[in-house]
Amino acid sequence: METSDGDTTVVRLDEVTGRALVLASVYMPYEAPDPPSGLVRKLVEETTGRCRLVMGCDANAHHFHWGSRDTNARGESIFDFILANNLRVCNRGNTATFHNRVREEVIDLTLTNMEDTAIVDWRVSEECSFSDHRAIHFQVHHGSKRQPPHRNPRRTNWENYNSLVSSRLCEFPEPRTTEEIDGQVADLTRVLQGCYEKSCPLSYPGRRTQPVWWNNELAKLRKNSRKAFNKANSTKSDIDWNLYRESFNPWYN
Repeated sequence: METSDGDTTVVRLDEVTGRALVLASVYMPYEAPDPPSGLVRKLVEETTGRCRLVMGCDANAHHFHWGSRDTNARGESIFDFILANNLRVCNRGNTATFHNRVREEVIDLTLTNMEDTAIVDWRVSEECSFSDHRAIHFQVHHGSKRQPPHRNPRRTNWENYNSLVSSRLCEFPEPRTTEEIDGQVADLTRVLQGCYEKSCPLSYPGRRTQPVWWNNELAKLRKNSRKAFNKANSTKSDIDWNLYRESFNPWYN
């Protein structure tokens, strides 16, 4: 599939089921008029009805449909393209995908030609990505049975749980009748359940927490970069933002 260039990278995966999955990373330059490019339009045309397509786009475009705070001409052009080709926008919510010293906005989107249930767990990561763009995570559902997420009581933060429960118990007045006691039992059950869910994170079966090439040195560098990002995000200082950017290349400092 000859649909890659300096702004577009395409990979085709031939699955054992006989279906083909096409993954594309697309950059749409801000100065380019009427996005997307002819190459991206060709990619969508060639995959329609033939392959499953997932396309991650740095669109540099605003539109209410994918969570931006406004809509601009670039966003309208891309949205018209989406409608004309029966694509689906996988974005959920309005968490900013682009974040720097002066502004936050949703300008990155994930597109697919598959059904709504094919892309699951789509979310914008809050962790430092070493870029002005935040990482976007999602899973492609292959149709096989997925194990649901679960909570492991051993991972519960009991200190946080006790603190949450104590703060909520203050809200309960002293019951005076049997009916009030029954009502408070139901309310207390909901409070305890909610505090437990907040203190015990969901576990997703089969999700690797770290890649095989990860090591302690990289973990230390990531920690330092996160600290630099948190400081820069708090102070909004040019000096702190420059220090954060310099932390991307520690071996050259």
